[in-house]
Amino acid sequence: MTYLKHARLIAALTLTLACGTAIAETMTETFATMDANTDGLVSEAEFVTYATTQEGYTLDEASAKFASMAGNDGVLSLAEFEAVLPDDTSGDPASGRS
Repeated sequence: MTYLKHARLIAALTLTLACGTAIAETMTETFATMDANTDGLVSEAEFVTYATTQEGYTLDEASAKFASMAGNDGVLSLAEFEAVLPDDTSGDPASGRS
């Protein structure tokens, strides 16, 4: 591999990692904002409050979105939040909406 090709590859990898880190930081910040009581988990009430006031969801939309992400325990962890939302990169990575 020539020096120029190697340098381009390193630059591309650096950019890719930086973008991924920025999305992860944004998601972590959004999760922290939703977690009003700072217990490390987002309840349905916390999620619905955030989604309706900050993202424009209706109550029904917010409740349905929470149910699809939270699993059976009734709370949303950061891992669950990160696992679901990165699949939708066409809109705001924090909202999962286009």
